[in-house]
Amino acid sequence: MQQESRKIIINRRDLNILFPSNAIKTSKYNVLNFFPKAILLQFMRIANIYFLVTAVLQSIPLISPLAPFSAISPLVFVLAVSLFREMLEDYRKHRNDDMINEQVALLYNNYVFQKIQWKEIRVGDIVQVLEDFTIPADLCIIRTSDENGQCFLETSNLDGERNLKTKYAITEIQEQMTLKKFSDLTGELQCDKPNNRIHKFQGMLSVDLKQFPISNNNILLRGTTIKNTKWVVGLVVYTGHDCKIIKNQGKLRYKTTHIERALNIIVIVILILQAGACIALAFFTAYNYNPLNFEGKPQFIYIYPEKEKNGPVVTGVISYFSNFLLLNSMVPISLIISLETLKYLQTTWMEFDEQMQNENQPFRVLNTMIHEELGKIEYVFTDKTGTLTSNNMEFRQCCIKGIAYSDQDLREIFQCDNILNDLELEKYINFFLCIIICHNVIVDEKLNEFQGSSPDEVALVKAAYEHGFKFLKKTNNSIFIKVREQLLVYEYICEFEFSSDRKRMSIVVKDMQTEQLLLFCKGADNIIWRRLDMKKHQEQELRMTQVNLKKYSKDGLRTLCLSYKQIDEIQFQDWQKQYRAIQNEVAIDPETTNKLREHESILEHELLLLGITALEDKLQEDVPEVIKSLHDAGIKVWMLTGDKMETAENIGYLCHLIDHSTKCFRVNQEDQESILMRFKKINRSILTYEKITKKTNKVKKNQQFQQQLQWLREQSSINSQIRSVHKMKINQMSIKSDTSDNRSQKEIKRTFALIVEGDSIYYLLHSKQIQEEFLKIIPKCRTVICCRSTPNQKAEIVGLIKKNLKTITLAIGDGGNDVSMIQESHIGVGILGKEGNQAAMNSDYFFCQFKHLWRLLFVHGRWNLYRTSYFVNYFFFKNILFTFQQFYFAFFNAFSSQSFYEDGYLLNFNTLITAVAPVYYGVFDQDLDVQDEYIKSQLPRVYGEFKYHKLFGRRAFAKWYVSGLLCSGLVFFVTKQIYLIQVNSESGRVDGLWQLSISCYWSSVFIVFMVIISDSNQFTWITFLSYGPLSILAFFPIFTLAWNEFQSETKHYAYDWLGNAKFFIVVILIVGTVFIFKRVINIWQQLEYPTVIDKVRKEKEEMNNVMEQSQQPGSSRQELSDLEFPMSIENQIQGVYNLQHNMGQQRDM
Repeated sequence: MQQESRKIIINRRDLNILFPSNAIKTSKYNVLNFFPKAILLQFMRIANIYFLVTAVLQSIPLISPLAPFSAISPLVFVLAVSLFREMLEDYRKHRNDDMINEQVALLYNNYVFQKIQWKEIRVGDIVQVLEDFTIPADLCIIRTSDENGQCFLETSNLDGERNLKTKYAITEIQEQMTLKKFSDLTGELQCDKPNNRIHKFQGMLSVDLKQFPISNNNILLRGTTIKNTKWVVGLVVYTGHDCKIIKNQGKLRYKTTHIERALNIIVIVILILQAGACIALAFFTAYNYNPLNFEGKPQFIYIYPEKEKNGPVVTGVISYFSNFLLLNSMVPISLIISLETLKYLQTTWMEFDEQMQNENQPFRVLNTMIHEELGKIEYVFTDKTGTLTSNNMEFRQCCIKGIAYSDQDLREIFQCDNILNDLELEKYINFFLCIIICHNVIVDEKLNEFQGSSPDEVALVKAAYEHGFKFLKKTNNSIFIKVREQLLVYEYICEFEFSSDRKRMSIVVKDMQTEQLLLFCKGADNIIWRRLDMKKHQEQELRMTQVNLKKYSKDGLRTLCLSYKQIDEIQFQDWQKQYRAIQNEVAIDPETTNKLREHESILEHELLLLGITALEDKLQEDVPEVIKSLHDAGIKVWMLTGDKMETAENIGYLCHLIDHSTKCFRVNQEDQESILMRFKKINRSILTYEKITKKTNKVKKNQQFQQQLQWLREQSSINSQIRSVHKMKINQMSIKSDTSDNRSQKEIKRTFALIVEGDSIYYLLHSKQIQEEFLKIIPKCRTVICCRSTPNQKAEIVGLIKKNLKTITLAIGDGGNDVSMIQESHIGVGILGKEGNQAAMNSDYFFCQFKHLWRLLFVHGRWNLYRTSYFVNYFFFKNILFTFQQFYFAFFNAFSSQSFYEDGYLLNFNTLITAVAPVYYGVFDQDLDVQDEYIKSQLPRVYGEFKYHKLFGRRAFAKWYVSGLLCSGLVFFVTKQIYLIQVNSESGRVDGLWQLSISCYWSSVFIVFMVIISDSNQFTWITFLSYGPLSILAFFPIFTLAWNEFQSETKHYAYDWLGNAKFFIVVILIVGTVFIFKRVINIWQQLEYPTVIDKVRKEKEEMNNVMEQSQQPGSSRQELSDLEFPMSIENQIQGVYNLQHNMGQQRDM
């Protein structure tokens, strides 16, 4: 037991020397270990090991046909860039560490408080913190400037909440320190070992042979700020990295994307293909060398001399490694650094998006590596309060003794001044006394407003204030309130805090006028209801309360039950004695905390119901529209909330999670067998409903088909403009139908919703049988709503879907109770709200309102998906095109491992010449104008089709790979055949290897540029800058002529081939051929197999044409108005296409 706690000796630094200092260190390196540690970190990547092996092999003259620098230079460059980035990031961390460690604190020493730096503070020291200063370490309060020993704390740096919290000094210690000097304080503190539980602390302070239990109410955490209190003196408990705020700074979680996973497989495949090619070339080399095959001599003596002692096998092995080096650009070294650069620039571009920000609240990206996953979301899990709703509570109604009252009704009741003496108002008085006594709200005297961690509590205390019940202040032993103008004081005895497990809060006070002990308790209705003394309540009263409770829930109001009881003082003293003994036990052994909770629960029984409150929490802006768009995109949205079923269901209707055409199945049974049977029954009901719907639709559509066809024939007499509009509308409807291809039953499946509550969630997560039935149902459901779910259950539900359905999930929430859910999902999104920034700081992306999720997915998510996919595919394409010419060349150089390219050209193909263009495309290219209103309305539909297309994978890679092979063969063999026609240059030189190589190189470079330019969808000045000066001009004339001056083997050849007409004929012929072929293929695909992007563009073009025609003189605006196309007719057209689609699907089945 003792091993789980720490023992601190007060005012004895020498005895606390084993504890860490208060200095923090977030940096990873120092001057001595930076280089070895950073290098080791870089070579934890398999790719870098591969490139290192390549560089080593290239440095061995026996096997390397290339100059060593052509492999070493790129590796050194990549490592240098990575090391520089590491150094820069670590330097910033060092600067930040120094700023924090060198802040000034006040340490008690030699009977005075002296200034020292934070890093010099030690465990057991006594420090003073002044108002508006930050707490330097975790402290146990010894004394405050307030005579009652209380102080106020702002914890925004810890949990984001700006509402003030109240902390207290131990009363006896506070009184002692007013008479003694701090130097006289001796004793010890035994407490928990350092941990990350910011809302929990257990300890025992021993001073002058007396013991005092220490709880979280007596602790000030590092990083928080003193407010409305002149000064606080505290005992240092945890320092440096032992502080709770540091313990909560979790490491950044590494998440992989589907592209990254596919990329790893493809790289392995390419390495296997490379190895296969090298083995084949090594075999032919050995065959050429073997004297037995060519009358006792090698075939090419000038390559394989007779004096060479190496046999065929050794020569083949050497050839294998030589060709391995020549073909190593199949896996380009620049891919990794280019991909990292791409993700960084995508992040920067996303954060600059003004439409993702709201006033001064920013949009931030905390995980730069998963942007493309935003384009593949299939399930969204959302919290309710503060995420879908605004978390801005307003008191609307209440129910007291079974009677419902509005805010206006209460104002009429409390018209008299002396309400305390009116016995008829006793039930109302007790109701509001519970509100203003049982809470954790404080009064900010400077701002003259109520503040609290719970918006519900603040709203209730404000409502009580408006009706004459004023909360004044709360000390560590008293609560001061005022009813109208009469001051009431209650002695504070103890308090049982609210938690997600307890779902209730209780407080024990003594009425100073009557000397009566009272317990006030408030909480969730299902928790309070089973603790009521039913014998002391009228059946009619309870029944009407339940009726009003259900009504409030259906209206979407947040409800809370209020109760109280009178406590016998003798019984309470016995209970309190046991309670303190358990507190002492918990201080020594924290594992006995449950025993403390059970003992608290003893008092919370036989309660009298005072009533229920109903607060309204309005939806955030555009929530229904966003959820409708998510459904249109085929994304299933689940709501995971702690509210009761009725409230959650009503919010589901308000935000369009479900509608009145949705069949809702509710699961709220309390035993495992009943829950299992319920899920089986739901599954059977859905199957039956689907069969009936199919038959009904078939009969109806067959009856209407002839009528609809007849109507279409009648429309043939309409003028050409009207027919054009009809055609456009019909095409739109047809496309919408096409997006359901291979998912024809999707609309039927989405007409179901599942609502699960309470114990049913527990059994769902812990029973394999129930899970199996649940997993059969949910693919057929439009949405699932989980009510009364705990934070851990939210995370477990997300994990259940991830594990079993293998789909990409996104979780979004705003509070600390959503953190586990956010971290469990593939993509976590936090909302900066009134519940702090814990959710935001633990997410991958965060912004201030739910509506921004629309743009995050449908704009940035889809863009990043197709951009990154194209980037990787294109990268491999250009390297296959470039590298396989070396492979073809081997069959014409007697497999001698001669390099086809000069070293400088080989080195700079990926690093200088073709690096900028794909990065630009991956960051800025836009296939659709998302500012256009029509295009914007089609984005959910586009997203829905895009996410089912594997833009990067084995099939997509195979297409690009084959394209690269074909282009590579075209470039090499056509150029080779043309250069067989010898034409002497003016210098007298004949065409040879380097002329052939340079021509192939130029053709390859301009094919690469032509492909990406023709695939680009948007052309701006940045486009021309990237493709022009930074790409084409960087190659020629800058690189070409500059390198020509520094090389030796091919020096001055550039001027020869630049003046050779054959060179330009070859390049223009090959590039032109590839361009024409690519344009023909693209046009054919757009006509025969149009993508959803092509369809949307065509619809927009037709719409623009119609609008232009309508604006011409003499055109009839009346004919083109919507009056000519009533909704009934559009529905008929829709019916025809749906029928055709469904009939096609039936034939397929």
